[in-house]
Amino acid sequence: MTCLTVIGNRAWLGALILDATNPARIGQFGWWQVADNGEGEDDAADLGGLVGLGSEARNNAYCANSVAVIASAPVIPSDSEGSCLRTSWPAMRTEA
Repeated sequence: MTCLTVIGNRAWLGALILDATNPARIGQFGWWQVADNGEGEDDAADLGGLVGLGSEARNNAYCANSVAVIASAPVIPSDSEGSCLRTSWPAMRTEA
C-alpha cells in the first residue's frame, strides 16, 4: 500500500501493482475509495469508487489529496456479497 486514509466509514487507498491479468498494468499504481455502510438488513449498500490507474506521481497526488477527492469521485454499489472491488478490479496483487 502506498497510502491508506480512514475517516469514519470511508477509506482511500493507493497501491503499487505487482501482478495483474494484464501485464501492462504491472509497475503502475492504482488508487480507489470505499465506504462501509454497515452489515444490517436496513443498512445502505457498501460503496466503492472507480479505480484510478497511472504513474507514481498521480498516485502520490491522489494520496496527498484523498479527502478532497471524495466530493468529486463517483461511487458504485457493492455486489450482493459486499464487495464492489471484486466486480470492477481485475485480478491484481499489490504490496502488502
